[in-house]
Amino acid sequence: MAELELNTPPADERPKLGWGYLGPVMLTCGGGGEMPAARFDTWIADMKRHEFDYVLGSTVGRTSINSVQRRQVVEALGHKRRVIVIVENRVMRGILTALDWLGLKVKSYDWPDIHRAATDLGAPGVEPAALAEALIQLREQTTGQDRSLWMRSE
Repeated sequence: MAELELNTPPADERPKLGWGYLGPVMLTCGGGGEMPAARFDTWIADMKRHEFDYVLGSTVGRTSINSVQRRQVVEALGHKRRVIVIVENRVMRGILTALDWLGLKVKSYDWPDIHRAATDLGAPGVEPAALAEALIQLREQTTGQDRSLWMRSE
């Protein structure tokens, strides 16, 4: 069974950016606001050190990345088999559309559909329920928001 590895941001960092790995999947969670360059650069460098073929990303609020950062994301993730991002607002859908124009094929889902997104990712060797739970844990640890505040009951 794959072991979950999380990298969550310092408590005083705003906005938040956390990531982790579970088997062949990289998980991400970005908070609202302008992305801090140093943390973003650490994330990009960390991706280069890990082997993964699938991405289950997420955003909370209006995460903003500049054009250089968008290009870095496309370069880092463009060769992955499947990229899915869970979003909660239209601004983020617009950013994902821009990433698509730059060559990153990405599919988006709303947070209430996290289990369907994890299933659609199709990552071998990792149960979709485990992926969904890992992303929920990452969001909780990255944002400090307990799931009871934002998850609908199944």
